[in-house]
Amino acid sequence: MRHFACGAVEKIFVSVERRRPEAEEGGEGELPSLHLLWTEPARGSTADPLAGGWTRGLYSLHRADASSGEGAAASLPSGWSRSRCVLVGWLTGESARAVSGRPSRELLRELEAGLAPFWRLLPSWRPVAVHATSWTANPLFGGSYSYPRPAAPADAADRLAAPLVCGGLPTVCFAGEATHTRCFGTVAGAMLSGEREAERLLTAWDMHVEDPEGSRHLEHLECRRSIF
Repeated sequence: MRHFACGAVEKIFVSVERRRPEAEEGGEGELPSLHLLWTEPARGSTADPLAGGWTRGLYSLHRADASSGEGAAASLPSGWSRSRCVLVGWLTGESARAVSGRPSRELLRELEAGLAPFWRLLPSWRPVAVHATSWTANPLFGGSYSYPRPAAPADAADRLAAPLVCGGLPTVCFAGEATHTRCFGTVAGAMLSGEREAERLLTAWDMHVEDPEGSRHLEHLECRRSIF
């Protein structure tokens, strides 16, 4: 495990609403997706992600509600109505760590201040709620994806994937993107590693079916742990 580390990527949802119940004639119409171009470097406290400077890590906010036709509408935060106007952005690195697990009210206040130049271009709209995923802050995960450290041996993933065996047969198997030698850090790696371990178990089961009498002695053998 010491040969692996976790990277930070968090998804941020911004619920927005019109400042007036109905759009005025000649107004902006539907809420657009935003592409953020930062023309000046951050100064002072805004350079610190934990002081609200995390907004500098946003480069776009895309519509992701039912009216936008985007598939992301299916992944809105629990309790959020699909009738809301929602913008979705992605943060990485220190900016992602700065929002992970933090209260929505704090994030809303910082987002309003950090993106003030952009909100002024949309006078009919205002953000009313913010939600960020919390993969990095979650103690059961500690990050969004894994990657091998520079000093990791070439077979680190294979060693991590080695099952616990009892009598020569796998008893506890390990899957997950960290155990895939090529697709680590990806959903594909997680899926492929699951298929790999399913195949391992099926092979072990076939061995048991072919020789059930021979496998009964496993109850009397001590289980041994593979050396990682």
